[in-house]
Amino acid sequence: MDREYIRLPKTTIMPDSSRKKRTLNDDFWINLIHYHLLKFYREFNITELNDLIETEKVKPGRKHIEDLIKDYMKTWFENYDRRIFFEGIVVNLEPKVKYNQPGFYDIKFEHSDWINNDTLKLKYYSVECKNLNSYNPCINEYVFNASKKDGGVYRHFNGKYCQENNYGGMLGFVLAGDINKIKDALILKLKQPFDNSPEGDLIDDGIILDSIEGNNFTFNSKHRRLKDFFTLHHFLFKVYA
Repeated sequence: MDREYIRLPKTTIMPDSSRKKRTLNDDFWINLIHYHLLKFYREFNITELNDLIETEKVKPGRKHIEDLIKDYMKTWFENYDRRIFFEGIVVNLEPKVKYNQPGFYDIKFEHSDWINNDTLKLKYYSVECKNLNSYNPCINEYVFNASKKDGGVYRHFNGKYCQENNYGGMLGFVLAGDINKIKDALILKLKQPFDNSPEGDLIDDGIILDSIEGNNFTFNSKHRRLKDFFTLHHFLFKVYA
């Protein structure tokens, strides 16, 4: 897979002092996190990850491909992205537990100096991950599954995710199929109102294609939420050789 075409955001040097870091706005941190996500996608060993996925597929019982890829990403950041270490960005995989049952996992990026200066609470950038292929059930799980009253995008508008932020990330691990066709199917699904409309509905012209450095596997969607707007940054990563 030729990934040299992947463009990384331009970044600026982080200040040395905590006082100056705490003056940096959300756009600075989001841009920096996007840099590291795209750096992973451009440089990770796709053959190695693909072998791990294929091994997982043949195991008996439930397959945990999504968790496997997220664990692989976290390990990659720890072992191969020295810049993220020196910048002090922490990458967490955080399980959420509900009713004593295993819940969903986010990749969460944090920094001790990324705070809300009004509340002094630590800020973060969370990325909801979903496996994707050309099948409609995968599209529904990514956006909204009406029968389950759930979905990756939907969780940002039903009170589960990012209630203190007006931004978030969605990462689709493309296991099979054409990324452009999958992207078109996701956007078509995003244009359908949720059952708690207008919460989560797209605003007019709310889809921005190639939104992150012109990479055609990225797009933004802008939604209504709590009398305000909420932006989701979408990444579609091909993870099969």
